[in-house]
Amino acid sequence: MSLMWQNKLHELKNYINNNPEIMVTKNKTVISAEYKVRFYELFNETRKSFILDLFNEELDTSYQLAHSLNESIENLKTQLDLDEVNFPDGISWFVQDPSKGMAKILWEPLFDLIADDISMEKFENISKEKVKKIFDTSFYEMYEDWLEVSILEKLDARQFLRVLAPTIIGSFGHAQGYVMHLDVKPVIPPEESKVLSLRHRFDFNSFSVPDFIVYSKHFRKYVSVKARHHVARWIAHEPSQNREWLPLSELENVLGDGYLLVYMDDNPLNLALVNDVNVLCRPDMVIEFREKEGWYSADEIELIARRSELLQPKLGTFIVYRCPGENISNSQMGDGFTFLEAGIEKSRLQNIIRVLEESALKHISRPQ
Repeated sequence: MSLMWQNKLHELKNYINNNPEIMVTKNKTVISAEYKVRFYELFNETRKSFILDLFNEELDTSYQLAHSLNESIENLKTQLDLDEVNFPDGISWFVQDPSKGMAKILWEPLFDLIADDISMEKFENISKEKVKKIFDTSFYEMYEDWLEVSILEKLDARQFLRVLAPTIIGSFGHAQGYVMHLDVKPVIPPEESKVLSLRHRFDFNSFSVPDFIVYSKHFRKYVSVKARHHVARWIAHEPSQNREWLPLSELENVLGDGYLLVYMDDNPLNLALVNDVNVLCRPDMVIEFREKEGWYSADEIELIARRSELLQPKLGTFIVYRCPGENISNSQMGDGFTFLEAGIEKSRLQNIIRVLEESALKHISRPQ
């Protein structure tokens, strides 16, 4: 049975064959100006059709997630008077249009195919592998952003703050770099901002800082959220005495990706540092998230339990997952753990907000 993308490919090849001014070979590509528009229309239709034929289910889920994420971002821009929201370059296209973004990866394989440099079978195998890899990576990052932004949207936030910690850059030798990395610096205070950054990958961090700090009018507390662990290069001079600090040397085996750290405090300066080179601030809550099907396993549960044991979140650990699974039960984890099948429904995250709210209202130290 012929697939839609194969029909589009046949149409593209016919167009090339019927127009000698177009030449696509292994070593040379020539397309006269008058034929470029139609050529690339057919070329792009072929790529997009490949995605629609073979990744339709993934696309449906991606569009649902992108719609929910973009909806939250527009709400936050209005609520917090934000000028912009920055995504990493690698997934901005995925958030805007998943099918168009996933099709981009097929540029080179499709040119190889129409140049008769690879067979149809090899094209399919290469393309499926490339698309699956970019989908897995991009969908994970978008789900992480969706979770973080959805929580921010539910915080009834007013004041929006960021900690603008510098990235250590420059050209220097190992000895000089080591000295610079171990510089002792005061904690950098938060500043009001109109930019929400969802860029989570950094090299050579001075300090690891929250992705944002907001004042929650309803909680009457400041709340900060941090996605992913980052190695810091500086030592903090006198980190806040109002927070508990955990030695990083004992946490190395459980830090990485797949969770958010949530903090609450009366003073935003107490939330300005997540970790320096030596210590990490004990979180109020850990939110583990699993976006894939079939994520549940003994190894995953062991990792989640171990991470919670070492991070000691005061309000426990929430395990947010997208796809339902068999045998998922709080009884297997004991107190301090809550499983939450959120799917892509922001309303299902309300229990997280409720726990934060109850804790905040119990410990209001002064009127705000």
